[in-house]
Amino acid sequence: MKHDPYYLMSDGGGTKVDSVLIDADLRRCGTGSSGGVNTNFVTPELAAERYAETIHSCLATIPATTPAPAIRRLTLTGPVDFKLLVDTARSILPVDEAVPMSESEAFLAAGAFRRHGLIALSGTGSGAQYRGPDGRGASVGGKGGPVDDEGSGYRIGRSAIKAAIKAEDGRGPRTSLLDTLLAHVGVTNMGSFVNHLYHQQDQRRFIASMTLLTVQQAQAGDAEAIDILRKAGRRMAEQVRALVDRLQIQDRDVLLAGSVWRGNPWMQDSFLATLRSWDPAWQAYNPFFKPVLGAAVKMLFEREGRVTLAWANTLIERFPDYLLAAPDTIRRAFQSQNEREDS
Repeated sequence: MKHDPYYLMSDGGGTKVDSVLIDADLRRCGTGSSGGVNTNFVTPELAAERYAETIHSCLATIPATTPAPAIRRLTLTGPVDFKLLVDTARSILPVDEAVPMSESEAFLAAGAFRRHGLIALSGTGSGAQYRGPDGRGASVGGKGGPVDDEGSGYRIGRSAIKAAIKAEDGRGPRTSLLDTLLAHVGVTNMGSFVNHLYHQQDQRRFIASMTLLTVQQAQAGDAEAIDILRKAGRRMAEQVRALVDRLQIQDRDVLLAGSVWRGNPWMQDSFLATLRSWDPAWQAYNPFFKPVLGAAVKMLFEREGRVTLAWANTLIERFPDYLLAAPDTIRRAFQSQNEREDS
């Protein structure tokens, strides 16, 4: 049975899940966000609870006397239990079709209005990804914080905690990270900090949240914080180079996806400098929108073959809180990209 054309887009991972409800004309009908839903790190029950929370938030603006809108297509992106979240959605409202969307496809669509290219992902986790013109994908890294995810928020947060412990012990350099981490939790020593960490329901998310504090201390000039971020940039470059070398990829443009890159020039600069030490042609660019809008952009690809400037302006106008770049920056990049494609 076909329903009115409502579409639910969701993007989830280790730190959070975002959901956006739109109609066939890409008008926003509701939004919702909650904590991480990656069942490698949280229980299925918690993941389902958090995802349900985002759906109910999406429906909050619909009058109670109106039936819940039936969903023509639910699109799910990210390292999630697809069946679990689809079943959760269907327990709340009718869903005609549920489809997965790869992270690389979502990042490129929402981040650059592109269908193929290279991605350097640094969020709670990390990895290098490539989506080819034929739609096939490949990746390096991303095996999880305990064994991999170099250059991720988890690894940066862990490095910051280790630096603070060593500074307190006298085994490492003095760093403002020590006082910053203690004040953040409201304790007086790193033993109490670690005890607080071990009692967190989502330890991975808590550790990754130390990344923002690390960036703040780098902004204040702390040498240890700056060094941690620069090392993360180099580790990300190594993953991108490994992927490019393995597949003999000719692209030298890479999208910086994930929250860790934002407001983090030390990591971005060391990443690009490392890549350019191998090939001066490398360029890195920041995304336009959060990846949850990738499904909306894909709808435009399916209908019109490309994103027009008019649609780019419409997305900017309707989803300002999902922007990751200034509107004028998006318009300039959009115009330059279309000129290259048309030449």
